[in-house]
Amino acid sequence: MRVLRITSLFLILMLLAVTFGLAVPSINVNVQEIGAGSCDVVSPAVQASVYIKWEPSGLFGSRWQIGYINITFSDSLPRGTKWFLNITIQGRRSTGEHHANGTLSSNLPAGQPLHIPPENITNSDQTYRSPTVENITIILLSPDYSQCPYRSITVSVQKLGVGHKFSGSSSGRLVLPVHEKNGTYLTDYAVEFNLSGSWDYPYFTDADGNRLYYWYRYDPNLNVTLFWVLMNLSPYENTSIYFYWGDAASYDPTYVDPNKIFLFFDDFNGDSLDTNKWNYHYESDPIEVSNSLVKLPQKSSIWTKVTLPKSYTVIVNGTLRRAKRNNYGPFYAVFIDPITKIGSGEALYRVLGSNEDHLVDINVSTVSVVTDYDSISNPYTLRSSHIFHIYVNSNGTVYTFEDLSPKVYIEGLTPIEGFFGLGAITLPRRNPFITFDWVALRKHVPKEPEVDTPTIEGDYYLVVFKP
Repeated sequence: MRVLRITSLFLILMLLAVTFGLAVPSINVNVQEIGAGSCDVVSPAVQASVYIKWEPSGLFGSRWQIGYINITFSDSLPRGTKWFLNITIQGRRSTGEHHANGTLSSNLPAGQPLHIPPENITNSDQTYRSPTVENITIILLSPDYSQCPYRSITVSVQKLGVGHKFSGSSSGRLVLPVHEKNGTYLTDYAVEFNLSGSWDYPYFTDADGNRLYYWYRYDPNLNVTLFWVLMNLSPYENTSIYFYWGDAASYDPTYVDPNKIFLFFDDFNGDSLDTNKWNYHYESDPIEVSNSLVKLPQKSSIWTKVTLPKSYTVIVNGTLRRAKRNNYGPFYAVFIDPITKIGSGEALYRVLGSNEDHLVDINVSTVSVVTDYDSISNPYTLRSSHIFHIYVNSNGTVYTFEDLSPKVYIEGLTPIEGFFGLGAITLPRRNPFITFDWVALRKHVPKEPEVDTPTIEGDYYLVVFKP
């Protein structure tokens, strides 16, 4: 049975001095200059996650104080590493500085938290209303040295790292762990994830520094950037990719190539529909392409010429509009039969002043509904641009998302290798078009690779080290 459901330093080598003041000692590291750019100071860690446990204090728990702090580093730190922590907290009508420092008495493996109890944190009894962490600074001074060959001599430079609370601005580098979850080999697979905010000059490398192909788009509705990075993964492989941003000189736009990332891609960058990519049908008003938009009038449709597998994901940025009263409007169709041109999907419907969403079989070559199976109240936003995901699965299920929020779950479809299509049956007299900025289709497996992206809000904070 077919069912439609809503789903709920650059450090100066001559002298580096960092001073916290108060109870925290100053650090001075002197490195004799032996030539510009000849030696770099190496940080013992690339990044760290800082967890602050807040404890209620005061009447009805209206004030908060630090219970304890855990720091988890991305790299293993050797015994004897000195660490220094400074946190600035802004509360309602109050500001506080908190410090802690120590020396590791044993090796600290990557991923194992460094626990800092309140008695080791200065001013830990200070309380705040609505506390906000303004800044976190961590300094690491390792007993290890990096070796820097210079002509006939080798210079040993003590490893030193200075890290600050990550904000997503300026420039830097992040390590993003990737985990293959499906237990299969994934070749030329577009791994998808998102990061808060917008990013200037982003690019990716693997652990060996090789550039990776990718594509990205900013979603202003959520203030997040969606990334797709082309990777090859082995079953249950755990690896890492490196994300760089903010460096215009290192940015290479040739690696921003959606045609290498996706099974199918069109950003409508022309003055007419690309008939090498699309089949199409219209009855009265023609399909228009201008200003990197495709405009579909009523009684029109487009569907891919490439035959798609039984599992894939559609990502499309577009604007939907309501249908005429007592009629169908915008629709999409999956599993379109190459011979009959009939596929299954959703079509918006307008009745008695309200909008519905119907599960239908539709003929894209005649732009007509063949069978109507089920209906729900319309869950989609109309008259504004949004990014939609349509997850098509070989078990006959389909999941849809709008701006990363789940919207509809469909089950009971008959999966075939076929086409994907978009169109509209009727549209309102005013603004009688639905528009799409771009359409991308990528490979999809039941258990997608997971990317550990940084948490920069709540009680967890990311610290990124330089150099």
